[in-house]
Amino acid sequence: MNFVRAIDPPYNTGNDFIYADNFMHSQEEENQQMGMYDEETGDRLFKNTDTNGRFHSDWCSMIYSRLMLARNLLTDEGGIFISIDDNEQENLKKCCDEVFETRCFLATFVWKRRASSQLDKSKCYTDHEYVLAYTGKTFQAFRGIDKDYKGYSNPDNDPRGPWTTNRKGL
Repeated sequence: MNFVRAIDPPYNTGNDFIYADNFMHSQEEENQQMGMYDEETGDRLFKNTDTNGRFHSDWCSMIYSRLMLARNLLTDEGGIFISIDDNEQENLKKCCDEVFETRCFLATFVWKRRASSQLDKSKCYTDHEYVLAYTGKTFQAFRGIDKDYKGYSNPDNDPRGPWTTNRKGL
């Protein structure tokens, strides 16, 4: 039986990304250990805003330790699926390639996260996110469903096999 884990890391949208995890020590203990507060005033010393020159580096440092923990939980025949948006998708892929090994990369799935699109501040539609999929070292294959080729044909003898125009109703 394959063991599959899915994680949903913070997307580095400019807000604090001190992430509520179920680790053995409290968030306060982690913040103190990381030097996140001024000992005298108790003020927070760090906020990961996009004006911070280490914006992506800080996020990568934070996510790396979580990926290492996830790797230790991943069985050899299992897989891990990590949801991310555009903010750090490229950096997450690089971290995952190092932690899980490039040869264990399965695919980047794109999934539509909402039925209606919403324009963001750049006037772009942001209705999708990504899911990076990595396998364990002895992963064989998914047991999915067979593709339904009804409606496909190969009128031009394409060597790649049957195809469709996806132009139904035209």
